[in-house]
Amino acid sequence: MKKKGGGIPPYREFSELLPRVMLALGPRIYGAYGVTAQQFRYLQEIGRGPVTVGDLAARFQAKAPAVTRLLRRLEEKGWIARRPAEGDRRMVLLELTPEGKKFLDTLARNREEVFRRTFARLAGEEQEMIVRAFRLLLQALTEEGENNTTGGKG
Repeated sequence: MKKKGGGIPPYREFSELLPRVMLALGPRIYGAYGVTAQQFRYLQEIGRGPVTVGDLAARFQAKAPAVTRLLRRLEEKGWIARRPAEGDRRMVLLELTPEGKKFLDTLARNREEVFRRTFARLAGEEQEMIVRAFRLLLQALTEEGENNTTGGKG
């Protein structure tokens, strides 16, 4: 499917625009706080309740050593803590520290404010169009994931 006038296909244009949008958002949301978007996502996941390194590796489809390195940085900053699991002292659970909870709340508020300001520059109809488009994209990706258990490695 091509754009009117013989331009590039919409999927290709989107694939070029999305990284640019993410690069523009990152510094506005996380830059002043010395944290990456990836670290923010890990903090969010840990904030949902105690998790293990294995839980995080599975959730983010990452290798345990890479997850461990990222978690070490979060621990050094005082945002997460490790503790043995009740009933199985060999299992280590990760949870947010009080400082980590406060930091996550601050980041979440800042992220919301960045999106509020950005969306305020658009007409209401444009805002709704963006949300609808992302819902449709998420739905398509979810359906593709359900139908493709090979992860694209046919």
